[in-house]
Amino acid sequence: MPTTARSDLILPDILAEEVSKGFTGMNALDGSGVVTMNPGLQAGSGEVGNTVTVPFFDSIGEAEEVTENGALTPVKMTQSSETATVVRFGKAVSIGGLAKRAKATGADPYQIASMAVLEMVRRKVDSLAIDRLVARAVAASLVYDGSAATASVTDIIEALKGFGDELDNEELALWIMNSKPYWDAASLADSTGRALFVPAQGQRLATISGAPVRMSNKSNLLVASTSPQQYYSLACKRGAVACWFNENVSVEIERDALADTDVLIVNAYAVVHAYGTMPNGTKPGVSGFKSR
Repeated sequence: MPTTARSDLILPDILAEEVSKGFTGMNALDGSGVVTMNPGLQAGSGEVGNTVTVPFFDSIGEAEEVTENGALTPVKMTQSSETATVVRFGKAVSIGGLAKRAKATGADPYQIASMAVLEMVRRKVDSLAIDRLVARAVAASLVYDGSAATASVTDIIEALKGFGDELDNEELALWIMNSKPYWDAASLADSTGRALFVPAQGQRLATISGAPVRMSNKSNLLVASTSPQQYYSLACKRGAVACWFNENVSVEIERDALADTDVLIVNAYAVVHAYGTMPNGTKPGVSGFKSR
């Protein structure tokens, strides 16, 4: 007599197809625009650690002023490139756990599993993006050292000054802060006690310099081996990070006999890269400061 196993309730091929559909329109870093998501990466386990080329167009400068009867000087639009590395990330999930969530919500188990996989991928891309942004700001010497004290107005101004004349408020998309400097910045006030940043002093911090603020206590923003602990706070431009991903996520089901359960194994592949030079610019898309 045929027996229905739990693994029959979630077919890997169907789930992989659902996950692939879900990648359409997926956002990272809260949809701020800091990370540009690009599907179509043709990479798998054999390419992990390989270096790939990240192209962008160089700036053609400003327009020429032409005298009467004069002629324009032709310039060539050139394409430059940087390099990045293919990374693999994944998760092993108990099918029993997914089944319980589906039963509790009355939802389609494929929908529950697909949402879980996409959220896992998004969170990992976020984490990798912050890693790359910190490394880029440090490498470009665009981290103001305010580590002698807590976050201050000077720290914020110096971080913004790092962009030079390429700072455009419309391009500044997001501040990323650990909760410690986040609440320090929320408490900053002028000599009369008025809050310097939105909203009121001591309340949840909404924006700095017109850009929303995201709080993250991931270890990415900790300055290593410092006591008292120091933190990186980052001002990020729109499009500062590019992520190319293979939307054809690998989904397999294996039997874990020791645990007496079926395990859903998911593997994904991506390239996450913070530009050293922003397209049509001369600087990275990230600047920041260190504080206690």
